[in-house]
Amino acid sequence: MNRFYDEAASFWTTQSNDLNGREWNQKLNSGMLGLPHYIGFLLETYHNAGLNPQLQGYATLYFSDKKRDVVKKFFQHAISEIAHDLLAMDDLHHLGIPKDYVLNSRPLPTTKAFFANTLYDVQRYGAPAYLAYLFHLEFSPVTNGGAIINMLKAKGIPENALSFLHEHSTVDVNHLKLMKTYMDSLVTTDEERKVFFESLHDVIVLHNRMLEGAFENGERLFKTTFSSLFASVS
Repeated sequence: MNRFYDEAASFWTTQSNDLNGREWNQKLNSGMLGLPHYIGFLLETYHNAGLNPQLQGYATLYFSDKKRDVVKKFFQHAISEIAHDLLAMDDLHHLGIPKDYVLNSRPLPTTKAFFANTLYDVQRYGAPAYLAYLFHLEFSPVTNGGAIINMLKAKGIPENALSFLHEHSTVDVNHLKLMKTYMDSLVTTDEERKVFFESLHDVIVLHNRMLEGAFENGERLFKTTFSSLFASVS
């Protein structure tokens, strides 16, 4: 048993539940989100996921020299994340969104803030700050992915447009096993634990804001840019 991992999981659950009162979380939890919101989610996920492998490699620059044994695992992990942005783009394509639109789109400010916060924290606080970001990205889909997939299927989202969520709700189970190794090696002092939990709190909040921005943007795009593509969809 990894006590620190269990503490992190409990902390993640508590912090995430604290956000359930927000408007978009209430809609998500009550099954009120559908195609427009999913498209918004995939667009922002495309931008975020495309940078994550580089960020994971970059974070190793801030490891202690005594932690070199973890670097190889980190790069192998990062390699496994390459092209996950293309899963999101393929899902969008199967939903009718042209690939050229996705390629030429820009991330929302909330998406950039989510990523940039961890870049800043890694530079300032080192490995535990990045590990908090990674823990959230791995733990969240394993915890919630199945329920979200079922909700989207109930809304008529086809199976071939769910590849990103399927990948992360299943493969990340193995990645969470790696998390315990990372935690044992990279978060060993009281100060490092403090950094981890403070960073995890910020990551949860900022990712929630990213998703809120994505859902709002999805609704806007449905009424404007994509209105002719989905004229028959309410």
